[in-house]
Amino acid sequence: MKDCSSNYMVETTCRLARWSIQNLSTCSYRRSDPFKIGLWNWHLALEKNRVLMIKLYPEISNLSRENPPIASFVIRVLSSVDDSKPLVHPKVTDQQLKNNDDFIWPLDLQIGGKFIIDVEFLDLKTSSPNTWSQAGLSPPGLSQARGMGQAGPSYIGSDLGSGVVPHIFYSPKMDEPRRAGQEN
Repeated sequence: MKDCSSNYMVETTCRLARWSIQNLSTCSYRRSDPFKIGLWNWHLALEKNRVLMIKLYPEISNLSRENPPIASFVIRVLSSVDDSKPLVHPKVTDQQLKNNDDFIWPLDLQIGGKFIIDVEFLDLKTSSPNTWSQAGLSPPGLSQARGMGQAGPSYIGSDLGSGVVPHIFYSPKMDEPRRAGQEN
């Protein structure tokens, strides 16, 4: 028998979260297990009433209360039932996410069978009263080496936009990181 907990698990790389849902037809609400991207633990949630709503939010913690994430991301929904193109939400830029109502994507369609929700985090940061701090989207160890507490770029999204040479590049294969100067 297949483990039911796998229906709630989200697979992650340093910038991508992927939640595979086997079947939603019997549920009106489903929430993923927490997954870590940057400094925060996140959840994806689905609510099914007249429309299907996808929610993305950080797990409630002292960190998310005191320093809520400001995220830029793209969400895609891929269905295995038909051969249609993936549904892509327009890019979300610099949206502060504090609770489960800060990002909701209503979809006025019926999705049956297996489908996948991909969230690609393009940028993560936090604001405090006096400074903007960057949250790491690079693999563990890189952000600590550059000084996590420093203001300024410490992750790939900022590095690419600021002209700073990034420490990590992405190969044409799906999110397989490689170091600068490393051959494919």
